[in-house]
Amino acid sequence: MGQSMDIPLSLEQPRAENPIAEDGAAEVGALLRQRERDEARSLALNLLARREHGRAELEAKLIAKGFSAGLAAELLRDLREEGLQSDQRFAAALVRRRIDRGYGPAYIRQELQGRQVDEGLVEAELGRPDNYWQEVAQHALAKKFPARFAALPSVSLEGERCDEERPSEGDAAYPAQARFLARRGFPADLVYRLLRQKQPVPDDIPE
Repeated sequence: MGQSMDIPLSLEQPRAENPIAEDGAAEVGALLRQRERDEARSLALNLLARREHGRAELEAKLIAKGFSAGLAAELLRDLREEGLQSDQRFAAALVRRRIDRGYGPAYIRQELQGRQVDEGLVEAELGRPDNYWQEVAQHALAKKFPARFAALPSVSLEGERCDEERPSEGDAAYPAQARFLARRGFPADLVYRLLRQKQPVPDDIPE
């Protein structure tokens, strides 16, 4: 009887490559990547339709939804080039919302910096004269302490001092109002000037 011989593994014939199968796998992979990109773009556009978003904020939201950092960065680059995402528009919209709610430049600057908005854009949006921020502070103060400011007469911004109508530093109302404006992000010199001078509350928050 003859003995069977085991064929060494090294002598086994290699499997033939299947280019059709490989092409099919590559095509499926490309379709899956495109689908993921489309889903990420759809999410980004939905978020931008609700309100303006900064680049860093929008990128973080995409990553939080499970999209890769590379895809998020690539998509944000495309959206900026298409004019669909703009840090300048985002900064302008945020500044307007905060001003309408009675916040001052220090508060708004800190928020913009926290959202990684370029410093040049921050300065461009907050670079307004002192009397502008003084009017914003007056509105915030009148809304918070309406009884104090309802009877103020209309005088110019350079109107005379009137310590009996504005709280003096010894007045119990002075510290509360000063702390309120400081928390809102108004500078100390503006707070002092506003609380020590008799000035009208403007009809509208400045644009």
